[in-house]
Formats: sequence, structure tokens, C-alpha cells
Amino acid sequence: MKQVNHDQRSRLPKGIASQKAVPMRLSDEERERLESLAAKECRSVSSMARLVHLRGMEAIASE
Repeated sequence: MKQVNHDQRSRLPKGIASQKAVPMRLSDEERERLESLAAKECRSVSSMARLVHLRGMEAIASE
């Protein structure tokens, strides 16, 4: 019996390049808030940071 090779799927949304990461420094309090939000929505911390960034960009653009 042979195992079937599956293509590895990326967890990134389509069109997002993993090589172009943007490091972001957060205070301990900011990191804890981000981790708490991520846990509430069952997301990774990175995914939650991206979502917060996108929502913030929308808010800034609408000013």
C-alpha cells in the first residue's frame, strides 16, 4: 500500500507573499491584548495582527 502525496497548502490568503513579512514591535500589554483577541476568534496571533492592520488601514483611509 502506497501513501498518497498531498500538496502542502499555505495558510496564507491567496496573493500574500510569505517572504515579505513586516516585523512589528509591540509592548507587553499590546501583545497580551492581541493574543487575547486572537484566542477569542480562534486565530493565530499573526492572522489577528493582519486583520487588525487591515481594519486600521480602512479606518485611516476613511478619515
